[in-house]
Amino acid sequence: MREKGLKAMRRLAAAVAFGAAVAVRGLPQLNFGTGSSTSRLPKEEIAALTRAWLAIGDGIDTAWDYRDELTVGRAVRESGRVRESVFLTTKIPCDGYELASKRAGFNMEQLGLQSVDLLLIHFACDSREKLNGTWTALEEQVDKFLSRQIGVSNFQASDIEELMSLDKRIKPVVNQIYGHVGCTSLVF
Repeated sequence: MREKGLKAMRRLAAAVAFGAAVAVRGLPQLNFGTGSSTSRLPKEEIAALTRAWLAIGDGIDTAWDYRDELTVGRAVRESGRVRESVFLTTKIPCDGYELASKRAGFNMEQLGLQSVDLLLIHFACDSREKLNGTWTALEEQVDKFLSRQIGVSNFQASDIEELMSLDKRIKPVVNQIYGHVGCTSLVF
């Protein structure tokens, strides 16, 4: 049992994702990311790691691609923490308006929460049309009070310039950059 606990804590340390941003409107600079190294773990371990992180930290990061929102949402609810004390980030792919709207709704349903604090486009888009549609879907999530803030993840400078050239109503609050303990190659 002790060995399993040590392994879980090592995984926790390896799964910490850095939100590479200045603290903007309550945005934590350090999050527990449930993707990457945790994606191969059983759901019970992801839930246990999420609850363990919430004992010491405030930020949880998940994504549609990780397929773990149900587990993460349950762990947040069972953590004993007041929802407003947990900063929850989730991400969706850049697939245009229709799919982005559906995926954002599915994320919320899976999380079992009324809203998230930050909704991001997970990776850069392969077309201006998809970027425009996906960003419009994110803006609607803010309008419906389903997300407090919106931004991007893993975007290069040229991708951000493309988004800004769309002259959208809501600007991204962050470009979350992939990183974790042991990560040796950060690309900006």
